[in-house]
Amino acid sequence: MVFPALLAPALLAPAPPAIRLTIDAREVSKQVVHVTLRFPVTPGPLTLEYPKWIPGMHEPVGPVQNLVRLGFAANGKPVAWRRDGYDAYGFQLTVPAGVKELEAHFDYLPRPNDSDEIAYGVAATGTLAVINPSALLLAPRGSALTKTAFAPTVLLPERWQKATSLPTTPTVSLERLMDSPIFAGEHLKRFELPSPDGVPHTLAVVADTDEVATPNAHVLACMQKLVTESAALFGARHYDKFTFLLALTSGLPQYGLEHHESTVNVLRPNALGDGSGTPGQWNANLLPHEYVHSWNGKHRRPYGLAGKTFNQPLSTDLLWVYEGMTEYLGEVLMTRCGFYPFEAEREHLRQTLVSLDGRGARTWQSLRDAALAFPLITNKGDSTRLRLSNDIYYESMLHWLEADALIRQKSNEKLSLDDFCRRFFGGVNRGPEVRPYTEAELAATLTATLPGVDWTAWLHQRFDSLEPQAPRTGLELAGWPEHLGELSEPRREQETLTDFRFSLGFRLAGARITRVEPSSFAAQAGLVVGNQLTLLNGKPFSNQALREAIRGSKTQATRLVLQVDSAREVAFDYLGGERLSVLERAGSTPDRLSLIFLRKK
Repeated sequence: MVFPALLAPALLAPAPPAIRLTIDAREVSKQVVHVTLRFPVTPGPLTLEYPKWIPGMHEPVGPVQNLVRLGFAANGKPVAWRRDGYDAYGFQLTVPAGVKELEAHFDYLPRPNDSDEIAYGVAATGTLAVINPSALLLAPRGSALTKTAFAPTVLLPERWQKATSLPTTPTVSLERLMDSPIFAGEHLKRFELPSPDGVPHTLAVVADTDEVATPNAHVLACMQKLVTESAALFGARHYDKFTFLLALTSGLPQYGLEHHESTVNVLRPNALGDGSGTPGQWNANLLPHEYVHSWNGKHRRPYGLAGKTFNQPLSTDLLWVYEGMTEYLGEVLMTRCGFYPFEAEREHLRQTLVSLDGRGARTWQSLRDAALAFPLITNKGDSTRLRLSNDIYYESMLHWLEADALIRQKSNEKLSLDDFCRRFFGGVNRGPEVRPYTEAELAATLTATLPGVDWTAWLHQRFDSLEPQAPRTGLELAGWPEHLGELSEPRREQETLTDFRFSLGFRLAGARITRVEPSSFAAQAGLVVGNQLTLLNGKPFSNQALREAIRGSKTQATRLVLQVDSAREVAFDYLGGERLSVLERAGSTPDRLSLIFLRKK
């Protein structure tokens, strides 16, 4: 039994005072931001920390090296401090007797032309800025993300406006403060995007001029459809309002990052096109991809990435869901909403296969291990060509394509991964709520969507196994298997003059070898990256002549003698004709790829 009288004092206890934060960005165009914090304190030892694990980055990359001119004061007098000898993100001091408030001040100096500043720092031109509060704060060691309150104030240059998902309430949690980037500038425009469920959505565009800050009709139509299609895909929102933050400028690197109630997107002014041509695939997918993360990564978050403090070590074990499924769903929405043509997306899937085949890591490293190593790969750079950090996105994406096509096949086209999404990411909208998940829950929801498949074993096979080739089953089940043959597409003509990987086993840039496939003719002959081809059958080498010789070997072996580096010769007796990767429609299998990416009934 609970006695209300005993609970009353606890219920009436006031919340701890908020930490007051002033972000003075009035000189941001000069590449400096001035920060002041005022902490409610009690006398004694105190360690303040700078954020290390930044949401969405999957690694400890907080830019503490950009924090300069740090100082502390109490009652108008300086307070001595020293850096933690075992953690460079910690600052130790002793609060003097009788002090109730401690002031901290520092300047943040961003690295110019660095895309990471867009993600978790400060990036600015003379007319606009991207400001991440996570780079501009300190908090007592061990501060709970959801329970530590801040009262933020942001000062901007004269005539500048700002757009942000930061609540207008007097105080905000540390978690929400870190997850609420600010776009500001002299030329900022807002466009409302009505949603079928009534949740407000806004496209906020900041640019170098008012004209550029006004997207064309094609972009606005795609954005409106993105809001509508996401409601159909997920069945629910998990935010009170959403702001698409878009900077269109040539003055900053292109980049993007997810947040629960907003997305960071920086693109060139014409990067999304006007509907008359085909934009770059990465450009077209940026907004849909980061938006999908509001469900997958922010609302539903892998257990290992749901930290309680910003310096708690995190696990990237399920990054193949966080990023891999998001890549897949983002590309699906990108195509359904008209950002990118379906035919171009199909070609992108083929190119993904070929690109992944050129790296040999999957013969020794599973996708799960690559996910666990992700913080090392991204922090230190892609050290070899065998495994790139982007493999987590694209190789996993092909597995989730298989899951979608498999659900459709086994259910006689009645169900799809869309149904899984509504089960896993749907539910009641309680605002920006975080619900961690495990691999077991993922498998259970797949089973609830399509019983009869051992989804636990399926996940283990796809993400723990070692396979020599990139995953092709998804495209096969979707009705577009890959074949090797001659190419008749004019738009890929240049590829026929450079890509000989599936015939002789190498790729060229001009006459220079840029890639050699393991166990190929070229590898067995000792050719290596960097070799220059100088003669073909005694005549000056040309890419066109090599292609014609290979095409002539379709039914009869052709002798090919290559002079390498104007020195040694290698010879091949090649039979098989031109062999280039193509996707061909399999008439015996339903065209599930079209059904998926165009949401046909």
